[in-house]
Amino acid sequence: MNFERFKNNEFFGVWIYILAINVGIFVLQVVLGNGFTLAFALTPATALTMPWTFVTAAFLHGGISHIFFNMFSLFIFAPILESKFGSKRFLILYFAGAIAGNLGMFFMLSGSAVPGLGASGAIFAVLGALAVLEPNMVVFISFFIPLPMWMAAIAWTILEVIGTFDPSSPIGHWAHLGGLFLGIAYAVYMKKKIKDLHHIIFKYL
Repeated sequence: MNFERFKNNEFFGVWIYILAINVGIFVLQVVLGNGFTLAFALTPATALTMPWTFVTAAFLHGGISHIFFNMFSLFIFAPILESKFGSKRFLILYFAGAIAGNLGMFFMLSGSAVPGLGASGAIFAVLGALAVLEPNMVVFISFFIPLPMWMAAIAWTILEVIGTFDPSSPIGHWAHLGGLFLGIAYAVYMKKKIKDLHHIIFKYL
């Protein structure tokens, strides 16, 4: 974490509001109980009759550790990406990643009556985008294995694919993969768009 960004106000952005909303909704889950959670979680078998859950499920969490690790990842990686993308593009990516993750779960587990919830699809979209924009940035897998971001993205993909073969796993592997691939695709698109814009500018200078 580059603490100079605190001084330059580069650290602060819309991601803070996203974090605050997630925490606030988690408090509501605790106070209002399962009825509230089930009304906004994504259940693949009934999702088409509750289309709002493709978005709202990304703001729900299944427990303290679930929300902690998701928000910790948001805290670490979101400021970096938002400073590169800008707030508007970051929001587009975040919500697109959340929806892509939930679509992944919906299509691959279409008959499941088990509710899915969590910001992981959006978080993995952020990680996927950073793998493209900052491929050599070092991250720690499982908190102690240092890898450059591009290698970490490959490792995450392999681990998530392996996880899909375990039907008893409570982890939303398809949501993670959906978000990760969306983040990679969006960053590749933006990188090419910026490169083309620079080419046009320099061509006419």
